[in-house]
Amino acid sequence: MGVIGGIISGVTSIAGGIASGIAGRKAAKRNERILNAAEDRAKQWYDQEYYSDYTQRSDAQAALNAARTILDDRYRKTAGAAAVTGATDESVAHQKAANNQVLADVTSSIAERADAYKEQVRANYENQLNAIDNARMGVNNQRAQNVAATAGEFAKAGKQIGDSILI
Repeated sequence: MGVIGGIISGVTSIAGGIASGIAGRKAAKRNERILNAAEDRAKQWYDQEYYSDYTQRSDAQAALNAARTILDDRYRKTAGAAAVTGATDESVAHQKAANNQVLADVTSSIAERADAYKEQVRANYENQLNAIDNARMGVNNQRAQNVAATAGEFAKAGKQIGDSILI
């Protein structure tokens, strides 16, 4: 290869390295924006789910409403039976107290499920953040590889130019 061919080859290698570096930086910036958006979505989901009132969820409300319906029905039956049999108001009050205890137990069970749900939300959020951090490390590793490859291309091109000038 002649002097001019070596110089052209070296300049072409340098231009290719520059273009590759620019494309790599653009891709890394796009990836970083995607990861930032994913992190924002994860944070919004976490805030919405973790800090929400679990008792207002439809499944919790359905459980409470079903318990109230059953207990109200029991109370009406007890009150009706007491009126027919001439039972004392004390037996009706006892049934009402028992119903209130059942409702308290249902509410307590919902609160326990809320704690477990919040722990699950927290764990899912931490897993998402770990995945995003791993992806960011991958982007950083790719940047480092791109820089090394570009530097290698420059060195190779410089050597070609140097060799062609010496010949």
